[in-house]
Order: sequence, then structure tokens, then C-alpha cells
Amino acid sequence: MDGRQLFAGIPPGSESLWPKWVTGTDEDWAWGERAAMGNLRLTYGVSSDRPFNPHDYDLAKELDNLQRLAPVLNATDPDISAFAEAGGKLFYYHGLADPLILEGRVRQYYAQAVAATGEDKLQQSARFVMVPGHGHCWEKPGQVADDFNPVEVIDRWVESGEAPDYIVAELVNASSGAQRSRKLCPYPQQAQFQGGDSDKAENYRCK
Repeated sequence: MDGRQLFAGIPPGSESLWPKWVTGTDEDWAWGERAAMGNLRLTYGVSSDRPFNPHDYDLAKELDNLQRLAPVLNATDPDISAFAEAGGKLFYYHGLADPLILEGRVRQYYAQAVAATGEDKLQQSARFVMVPGHGHCWEKPGQVADDFNPVEVIDRWVESGEAPDYIVAELVNASSGAQRSRKLCPYPQQAQFQGGDSDKAENYRCK
């Protein structure tokens, strides 16, 4: 290879989730492979009526095929101006320990969206929120404060015009209730501790 980065790397902190999402075995495929099955069949030219095991192929040798199909298969257009002009609101949250949909790629997409529309204009219709320690989708409760209701967030923005300046997420114990809370800030802001009880969201500020 020539040293070019082809895709963002798997983030540190996600290692415990790799067996399910990334590595798998011949007998029990990773969910990442299952989710990519249609894409991989197209890449390798294997029709749906034929058996297919992605472990039998060398993906590195198929990069030209992947690039050839990327404009058709990948949802990567950073220009959401038509969506915004139609009144749409995008609330995108992403776990920083997600080993399937990689957080590095989200940061790249955000930079591309800013370049396409300008940061101020993008913030009028979109919020990207990174969730520290959170994995992929249903892996809650986590070891950190990652529990919140995204439907309430987008509903309040669309119905009442209240754009989320931050989200309060909680670490909830089934028997004792909330143990810890944190502010989740719209990217590229980060929550910075201001002193006091480090387990309370009010002691953090988005900067």
C-alpha cells in the first residue's frame, strides 16, 4: 500500500465489543459482516442464490471494486442544504466506543459538511453529539452516563424550535436509579469539568 488511510480506525475503548461486531468466527460471523453482506456480495460479484463466506476473500484485493461501487452504495454526501431548506432537523449522536460505525469517519463527515455549508448554517439544522464510552445502538447501560431519549430531543427541536445546546445523559442503575449524569455537547464542543461533584451534569460546561 502507499500509506493512504482508506478508512477511520476502530476506536480505543471498544475492545470488549469486537467479538460481536468485528472479529467473529467462521461459525458465528460478526454483526459487521452480516450488516455488510449485500455490499460484499456486490463487491465480489456473488449472487444471492450462491453461498457466500466473506472469510474466503481478501478484501484488500477488492479495493478497486469497493471504490467503483462507493458512489452508489455509500451515504456520504455532506451537502444537506436541500434537507435544511425543507425545514429538516438532523440530530446525530454517536458512541465514541462504537466499533462498527467508526467515530473517526463521523468527524470527517462533519468537517466535510462544514466545508459544504458553513458551520453557522450547519448548526441551524444539524447537531452532532459524541457520547463518550457508548458502543453501538442497544449496548446500554454502559459504564458511563449514556442514557437519554433522542426522540425527545428531536421532537422538542422540530415542534418547539428548541435546538439542543447540550444533552443531559445519565448512568442509571435498575435498583437505585440515576448514579451519574453528564452533559453531551454538540460537536466540536466538549464538556469541561468546572469543579464540585464530578458525577453531576450541572458541574460541566460545553466549550
